[in-house]
Amino acid sequence: VTTTNSATLYIENSPLAGTNQTITNPYALWVDDGVARFDGKIQASGGISSQYAKILIVDVNGRGDYTTISSAYTAAVALTPSATNRILVRVLPGEYNEQFSLTTDYISIEGSGMDSTIVYSASASSTTGVITSNFSGSNVTVSGLTFDNRNIAGAHGAAYVYTAGTPRFVLNKFTCSVNCLTGNGGGMYNVSGGIYESNVIQSNSLGLGGGFAKTISGGTWANNKFIGSSVLLAAVSGGTFTGNTFNTTGAIALDSPTGGVFEANSFVATGSGSYTITSVGGGTFTNNYIGASGSSAALHAVTNGTFINNFIGGIATTGGGASGGSFYGNYITNNAPISGGTWVDNNFETALAITAAVTISGGKVNSGGGYPINTSGSITVTLKNIELNTSLSVSTSMTAGDTLVMDNVVLNKPLGATGTFVGTYTNSTNTSTRLNVVQNGTGNIMALDSTNSSSNGLGIDLQSSSSSQYVLNLTANNGATNVLYARADGNVGI
Repeated sequence: VTTTNSATLYIENSPLAGTNQTITNPYALWVDDGVARFDGKIQASGGISSQYAKILIVDVNGRGDYTTISSAYTAAVALTPSATNRILVRVLPGEYNEQFSLTTDYISIEGSGMDSTIVYSASASSTTGVITSNFSGSNVTVSGLTFDNRNIAGAHGAAYVYTAGTPRFVLNKFTCSVNCLTGNGGGMYNVSGGIYESNVIQSNSLGLGGGFAKTISGGTWANNKFIGSSVLLAAVSGGTFTGNTFNTTGAIALDSPTGGVFEANSFVATGSGSYTITSVGGGTFTNNYIGASGSSAALHAVTNGTFINNFIGGIATTGGGASGGSFYGNYITNNAPISGGTWVDNNFETALAITAAVTISGGKVNSGGGYPINTSGSITVTLKNIELNTSLSVSTSMTAGDTLVMDNVVLNKPLGATGTFVGTYTNSTNTSTRLNVVQNGTGNIMALDSTNSSSNGLGIDLQSSSSSQYVLNLTANNGATNVLYARADGNVGI
């Protein structure tokens, strides 16, 4: 039997349009992304079309057009690339000891995978990385490479991207494998632009000299993995971060942000006594998981910033807790000092330690036996439209001169169940109800004790300055025998 033409895979033709259908680009085979490998020869009777006018092959072992990326890039620049003359530098597996810079638009670089194609240098400096980008182009993609800064003496980064353009980095790794001792970020430094998708930015154990990203003022970051054992990201003042994971076994995942937009990211720091995000001076955080597994707290020293619908694994007791910022709809565990900021519709898992005048509006306080307000100093704390699932007020909770303003508060455990409350309850709205407390639990709504008062001390003192208002109006709708039950065990009767 003789077969003239045979194939393991045979595609007869491209798709044909049916009735009332138009196909603009009918492809018989379409590889949308990734590397298609052909070890044998390619025979094309109809010609080969590509988005690139020229492909330059780099192989450190000498089987390509060039042995270094730098020489291939220089040759690509000489070809005068343009929108109709795009150049691709394709890098085969191997380790390349060199540095190079992106200077020209319409030249892309494609490695064979971050695990097999490694570009490294021990000569990175304060102005150049293993790869450096400083041009205004937006038609460049760098993919499938590892950039390894091996300057142990103190370099500034494997990638140094200070650019007004938007070069695109996809499926790369940025690291400092030799544990850079000093400097500012072995992985990335001084990034002010660019698009970063599905990359790995890896740190080591030596803190600010490690392989993390530092001084980030811009760029679009999506689905990247920041991993390692030290600080992962520091000094962020701008940029958009979406769907990234920040996971360090060291102290801090995000250090000193003053700006940037963070949405749907995961931040975890598992080192003992660490803070997941520290020294927050700005930025917008929405729908993030900010965990504190193994850490002392998720947030530390918050002075500004906006937090919306995040899971926050606690606020640290040191560094001032949260002295500023805006918090809306977050779930917060292990709460610590609050001395300022805006708080609306948050759910607090444990007690609040409030040390300055602040208003808490909406949401819940769920404490497993603690007390939701712990103040220090002569301050006014306002609770509005909030549900308290814990007892409120003991002698150590509020100090003399403190005022607690409660407006439409639902109290699911007794008010003043133990101890002595020394603040005052008022209602901040100008209505007929001066205090409206809804009791859904068991026990007393109020337990007032004047044991430690002066000889004229009152357990409860009700006054009305209006002739049309009741001083005290009690109604029992639960079948109770007594609407008001009072007993005097001392010298003063009823």
